[in-house]
Amino acid sequence: MAWLLVNVDTEEEGLWGATFPTSDWRLEHLAELPRLQAIFDRHGVRPSYQVTSPVVQDRRGSGLLQDYLDGGRCDIGAHLHTWSTQPIALPADRGCSMPCHLPVELVRRQLLTLTEQIRSRFGIQPVTYRSGRYGSSAEHTALLTGLGYRVETSVCPLVDHTRDGGPDYYDAPFEPYWLGGDSMLAAQPNGLLLSVPISAGFNRRCFESARRLHRMLSRPPLSKLRTIGILYRLGLLRLIRLNPEMTSLGDMIALCDTLARRRTLVYHLTFHSSDIGVGGTPYVPTIEARDAFLDRLDGILEHLVNHLGARPVTAREYYDLFRECAARTEPAAGDGFTARHGGHDSPAEESRQFRPSPATI
Repeated sequence: MAWLLVNVDTEEEGLWGATFPTSDWRLEHLAELPRLQAIFDRHGVRPSYQVTSPVVQDRRGSGLLQDYLDGGRCDIGAHLHTWSTQPIALPADRGCSMPCHLPVELVRRQLLTLTEQIRSRFGIQPVTYRSGRYGSSAEHTALLTGLGYRVETSVCPLVDHTRDGGPDYYDAPFEPYWLGGDSMLAAQPNGLLLSVPISAGFNRRCFESARRLHRMLSRPPLSKLRTIGILYRLGLLRLIRLNPEMTSLGDMIALCDTLARRRTLVYHLTFHSSDIGVGGTPYVPTIEARDAFLDRLDGILEHLVNHLGARPVTAREYYDLFRECAARTEPAAGDGFTARHGGHDSPAEESRQFRPSPATI
């Protein structure tokens, strides 16, 4: 059986175009959360809303999320925006917008702020984390585990953020793995922090050879031939991400069907909450574009749950399932639960009640 995780970056609007407002945040789209949650409810999906500090402080938005949480319809995680979390990283520009560029002590203080805000507002210990602009670092592993986090969702295989000064995740593992303190891409034999990469791949079953070919064709001098675009239009080689804001329903279905043939352990779908508000992101400039986005989301959840039989779980639940399976599964060729997945026991209740002292981090 494969599991389905949906993690939503629940954040401010208008963050494209290198704008990083430190105050007066736009959060109007949060009024549309009931429309989004209705789609999740229809498919039995309980998303993890990974919230930023401004969202926690927004009475209307956080109130809706509290209702969903109290009703067992979602979970709450953390999404660190360095420009809107105290103490704010200045200058609020591209360089300081990625936590991987900041002093570790500043990241620690910001994580403590955000974590305490979530605990105070929602009454739970968040265990799921995503770095703002995907700019995570292995140096943050100890900070995150010390604050009670257990699932890291920043890694996006087949994406290279180095042009923006961020991490290169292109060669990241496709399946979950334990994170250590040295590399975001190196799987560890065991650990406390589980990296669950965002689902991505190709419309060809052998992702590994397709990845090598795609990277070769995307670099000079071959990139000048625009072969990648030609192969995409011909349907011969398509790089696809499980993200309805940027990917067609047909491509997402093709990716999920390929993942099923590869016997994937987990489908990890993600997008930004601001996609539900008209103009909230460049992907939804009009009502028609916003509605088309919601239709794609509805369509891919229908395919995953009803056609592929994926079982929806929260990231919190998946962590415990992963540990339980790892503890009783012998290493086998092609099995995602390899020897590297052993480790500590961590029941769900322990994760919820984890309350570390600031002195421990």
